[in-house]
Amino acid sequence: LIYGVVKDSSLIGIFFLRLFANGKAFLGFVVSKEARGNGLGKLILSTLATACEETRFRLYSSVSTRNVPSLKVHKNVGFRITRVMKNGYAEFFWPNT
Repeated sequence: LIYGVVKDSSLIGIFFLRLFANGKAFLGFVVSKEARGNGLGKLILSTLATACEETRFRLYSSVSTRNVPSLKVHKNVGFRITRVMKNGYAEFFWPNT
């Protein structure tokens, strides 16, 4: 599933949810520079987490350890880091799924 967020005819965010037969769901998102700092990332993550809770998918994500804003929003919403991989990415899981 891929979605776009549009404001005033401009695409300000894209997010996706990839569902797997094993009950896991991988998420990803990008927020435009102009739209950052307004809570869009938090809204996207919270919405996807709720959807996965309701459908019993185990939600996870991976984020570059250099992407401080994304690491911050994941932690603020309630995602937990399960490991930091050798490639420099942190793996997050939503604890309630």
